[in-house]
Amino acid sequence: MPATNNVGFDTLNLQSKLSGYLLDPAHPQNQTKANWFSQALGFDQSNWQDLASQLYFDPATAVPTKTTQYGQTYEQVIPITGANGKTIDTTFVFMQDNSGTVRLVTGIDQEMNAMRENDTFVLSKPVEGTVIGEQRTLVLSVGTVVTVVLVFGDPTAPTAYEVEAFLPEGDVYALATVEAHDVGYTTRRLQALRKRVAIGAFVVGTNRPERIQLEATNFLAELRH
Repeated sequence: MPATNNVGFDTLNLQSKLSGYLLDPAHPQNQTKANWFSQALGFDQSNWQDLASQLYFDPATAVPTKTTQYGQTYEQVIPITGANGKTIDTTFVFMQDNSGTVRLVTGIDQEMNAMRENDTFVLSKPVEGTVIGEQRTLVLSVGTVVTVVLVFGDPTAPTAYEVEAFLPEGDVYALATVEAHDVGYTTRRLQALRKRVAIGAFVVGTNRPERIQLEATNFLAELRH
């Protein structure tokens, strides 16, 4: 059964949330999530308890996303070990109401977070890269916008990505390898977070990489405070 040692975490809704929603392939709004949990981790309505037992809420690592009159929502990345033995970092959304009680809201299948070739995202930690054509190394800083040029591992749950970044200060391109668990905010997710958090002005689709990098860096800095 679900662990109950998480301060404020109310586990009473987990059966209905998991068996009746996230793992229900017949739910009209949730076929893709249920299919992913089944195919990627081996979870379905028959073994929802095994998934529930691994869920937790940690305010020290959860990322706040939206504040309303009803409380604060968070995204929590949890390494989930499936019935098939695979372990995949999976994002879950929790709501902490004004009384301090925390409840599970939903889960995000990792395929929604998985990058595909030509996708872009923002580095959340420094990564060593190599300048194309010069064979010299440098460090790509936090906030650098990169484009996926190769995907390593299972496309539904990649292990790493080869990425390319344009560095306007040197007018050069660099390649780097980023582990999947180190992927920062995707442009799609940044856009969604901008709407939810109502801060920053991240520009998607601009042809000015230096503006993207500056605004992404500012966005991440504001989001952490």
